[in-house]
Amino acid sequence: MNTYQCIYVESREVFSYKDDFRDELLHLFISNEVQRLAGTSAAKFAWGLLPAGSPRIEDGLVDQLAVTVLQATASTLRQRLDVLGYGEKELRRQYAASRDLEVKRLEKVIADLQGLPALDHLLEYNHEKLEHLKDLPFDLWLEGASAHITFKRQASAPSHPTTGPLAIFKEADARWLLRILACIVEPDALVTLDVTEMDYDGLLDRGFLMDTDGSGYRAVFNPGPPIVITEGRYDSKVLRAAIEILMPHLSHYIRFFDFEFGNEGGASSTVKTLKSFAAAGVSNRIIALFDNDAAAYEAVLGLTGYSLPPHYKVVHYPPLESARSYPTIGPTGELEMDVNGLACSIELYLGDDILSDEGGNRTPIQWKGFMGKVKRYQGEVVGKKVIQDAFDRKAISALADRRLIGKQDWSGMRLILDRIFEALAVDE
Repeated sequence: MNTYQCIYVESREVFSYKDDFRDELLHLFISNEVQRLAGTSAAKFAWGLLPAGSPRIEDGLVDQLAVTVLQATASTLRQRLDVLGYGEKELRRQYAASRDLEVKRLEKVIADLQGLPALDHLLEYNHEKLEHLKDLPFDLWLEGASAHITFKRQASAPSHPTTGPLAIFKEADARWLLRILACIVEPDALVTLDVTEMDYDGLLDRGFLMDTDGSGYRAVFNPGPPIVITEGRYDSKVLRAAIEILMPHLSHYIRFFDFEFGNEGGASSTVKTLKSFAAAGVSNRIIALFDNDAAAYEAVLGLTGYSLPPHYKVVHYPPLESARSYPTIGPTGELEMDVNGLACSIELYLGDDILSDEGGNRTPIQWKGFMGKVKRYQGEVVGKKVIQDAFDRKAISALADRRLIGKQDWSGMRLILDRIFEALAVDE
């Protein structure tokens, strides 16, 4: 009896693995995305035969039907895949490799069929497939894959598994298949993975999925989460909280360098840590995240001429629109000016609701020393500890009551998180 592991989009099967369970897909889901369904709720995710011993829909035993699935939206899966290095540029390379392998397979099939008149129809069929696929660019192939998925989703009833253009990925890492789906279907479409057979074996209860606290995952296909090195302990603390508040579905797929073990802080220390990681051959994807200030830009000059691995990225906090005209205090008195690239530490991204008093006056920047290598003055916001304490209270309240998030200013935090995930999504 054949068994299938099916992938569904909005309750319609779009791809199936026959007698082949793809463990690598498990890391894309967390434990609270497990759904155990029964009866009619289960029927739409069981188009044919379930594992041995399960009832069949066509026998009219729907009430006895039970399936276990993992479910997440296409946008959630796409963001997780980007963070893990399954970006669009690499997807195009994977397509070219899979296409070329399929071309070689078809050429061998055609060679084996030569001289067998009784099989001329198969020879012609494979010739047509070869001519269509040979040198087929990714964008045209993706159009065909999209049409195939649309056809399956619009069928009046669940159809028998047919792989169509997606067949060339059937031997590849299955995460690339989900990355293709994420390119095609709408962001809020629910993607479902059937794991009933695994649940029957009790594997879901043995730590094969990421727990909601980020622990417990032990499947061997985990490529390792990316690591973000910040300039200090407070930066890491803030960004951990921001992801948990703004993008909780990604919070377990990224790690921040731990300063709790006495590691130094500061931009120059971040440069040293980055070099140490490279020297040690750390294979995780690494983001070195620097402030948007003069000291950080000067410290990064220490990487000039240093060859970092291609999976290491150096980025700064993005420019802030609110910092283009910001109050400052210097030798010439008080002046509003653009402090991007000069004084934008993490505190300036914590929100105007933190930086402004009841009268709308923002906490000013105090100018410090001159950074000779970059020929800029370095500035620092006044009263950092007061600002940090206020943000901590804001984060705690947002985690306790998520309805408050829309009333708070998280625009600066969103900019930084977007910068991190953009860097992770860009392939070398």
